[in-house]
Amino acid sequence: YRDVMTMKSKEFLLKYKDKLPLEAMTELKSIFEELDFLQTAFDANPCTISLIDEKGCYVNANAEMLKLVNISKDKFLGTKLGTLTKDSTIQRLITELKESDQLSKHLIIDTVIDGQRKVFFITANKVGDKVLTTGLDITATKDLEEE
Repeated sequence: YRDVMTMKSKEFLLKYKDKLPLEAMTELKSIFEELDFLQTAFDANPCTISLIDEKGCYVNANAEMLKLVNISKDKFLGTKLGTLTKDSTIQRLITELKESDQLSKHLIIDTVIDGQRKVFFITANKVGDKVLTTGLDITATKDLEEE
């Protein structure tokens, strides 16, 4: 995904290099570089991260989230929250967050993914009209507590 965005930004800069002043091109290049850096940091995070729009569709996800759901980014983006699972816990969390005055909500979810028990500490944060979810895998911690 990062490579695609870098390619698109380069194509954009080449396409408009003669139409925009050098100052604007320099500023756009800087913005594209910052976006690329942010996406790289987003993907490097060991937590699952996803961004959900006001319609309940995924508009961004990091590498860890895509690894968890085992779907390519181009197929994952645009899917509706809850399409991939039968568990509506996260949907309820996001609905409650949107309907409240709170900026953030969290919960612990105990679920099964690909036949394996997984426990996540999920945080949902309002970001404008979108919701950013972060999931920290605490399965090993929970297993130790239960032993």
